[in-house]
Amino acid sequence: MNPTAVNQSPPDKCDLTEHGAANTSCDETSGGRLVTEVEHQSIEEFFNTFKPSAVARATSVSLEGSSRDGDAVGDDDPYLESILDRIKEQLMLKSATKEEVAVRRQQWRELAIKLQGVKHWEGFSQVFMVSSATGEGIDNLRNYLLERAKPGKQWLLSPALITDQEPSELIRMCVWAHCLDLLPQEVPYGLVITVDECERVRLASEGDDRIYVHARIRCPNERSIKNVIGPGGSTIRSIASAAKQELSSMFQAPTVVKLTAEAVRPSQKSMRRMRAAKDFAEVFPNFGVETRSPGLEVAEA
Repeated sequence: MNPTAVNQSPPDKCDLTEHGAANTSCDETSGGRLVTEVEHQSIEEFFNTFKPSAVARATSVSLEGSSRDGDAVGDDDPYLESILDRIKEQLMLKSATKEEVAVRRQQWRELAIKLQGVKHWEGFSQVFMVSSATGEGIDNLRNYLLERAKPGKQWLLSPALITDQEPSELIRMCVWAHCLDLLPQEVPYGLVITVDECERVRLASEGDDRIYVHARIRCPNERSIKNVIGPGGSTIRSIASAAKQELSSMFQAPTVVKLTAEAVRPSQKSMRRMRAAKDFAEVFPNFGVETRSPGLEVAEA
């Protein structure tokens, strides 16, 4: 049983009488939280109108493990009423113990096991359970959609077309996906992936059909650059290697991936030097020379 929680925010405070006692429009719970009369009314209306389906009632009874049969349970079922009262109380107190959370999780696990192999769902002609991690159920869903497609009409996309997205967008999403996998916490969400080059060399005489990819990982601050580069450049090399394998499989051709980590904005130290300098060469003396700048790392795979 998991009814929708009432979306009613509590007031910041309750009106007090001249003697300092709480007004009758607020009730104080055991947890110290004041529940307004509006909340009481909203919760009461929710549970007065809430009518669980026969399938949900039967599932609740079966999860209790009692000896009662699995026929449809009436609305006045005592077990169901006790569950609703408990949920109503928790909605008012906005609290649940760790034991109650563990019991609910166990009930949902048991429910998932009981629902395996169920074919008929009231109100639906077909229900599909799919997994993006294992691919389970994808074929059944695809076959159902093909059966429901209207015959005699031309398909919008060719069967030979893998995707309608631009190669540069595929490269950007691929690099960012591996940043999400390999970088800690919130670091990948502040990155900007820019694809500068995506070129295919077609030298059939030399047997060279490689694809060259260059992408920049633009970092908002110095901490992000350090995380992207990693100790000795290990992290950015891992990102480039993983992207190379995925893009080679996607493009069906050998792929060379070059990644560059750089700062979106100059550091504060560089900004101070630029303000104090009279000549640009004083800040960047090696500008235009083939040397690697601080905070800039290049990895090629």
